[in-house]
Amino acid sequence: MNLPISTAVAATIQRSLTELVRDTNELYAEVEKARGHAERACNLLGQMLAEAKRRKPKGITWPAFVKENYDFSRSRADELIQIAEERTTVEKAREGKNASVKKSRAKSTLRSVEPPLRSGGSNVVHLKSDPIQEPCTDCSTAEEFWQRSLGNLAGDAISIRAFWTRQFGEWEKFETPSSLVTLAKQAAEVWTKLAADLSRRSRNG
Repeated sequence: MNLPISTAVAATIQRSLTELVRDTNELYAEVEKARGHAERACNLLGQMLAEAKRRKPKGITWPAFVKENYDFSRSRADELIQIAEERTTVEKAREGKNASVKKSRAKSTLRSVEPPLRSGGSNVVHLKSDPIQEPCTDCSTAEEFWQRSLGNLAGDAISIRAFWTRQFGEWEKFETPSSLVTLAKQAAEVWTKLAADLSRRSRNG
């Protein structure tokens, strides 16, 4: 039974209670089967990673080896190894990831909303503090931390309008002080220059 979710929900209106109970049990069995496949796959991945960690060249660190060869982070690789060695479970790993995401989102909502400061009559607006940096537990070098910082800040900029709509509703109708307009223009100019610089470095790299 592989009905799309919308179709399955609509179909519940037409079913008898007996049929609904039967279909629910069938779907539950499919979910449990998929979960079992996922757990076995994670266990196998962990075994393979543990073997690769033992056999990697001595001249390269484990974080560097993971970064160079795999499509996931060192922390995820270590997590899979722990699952294979039965030091944790897929469920506990998932719970830890969810807790980390919730903590990160909570921190992002605590960003300062204090008004910007002007410097001695100039048109330049200065913020009172540096941008909030999220912890990067799987970053082992300054370069990795910088890449994560850039990704987070750019992601915030991309999603900011949708975030404001969720948080404040019709924020487009709010009064906008000239200082905030100046700040937004400065931010746009900085991002434009940064994008050009990064593109140039990427081509030359």
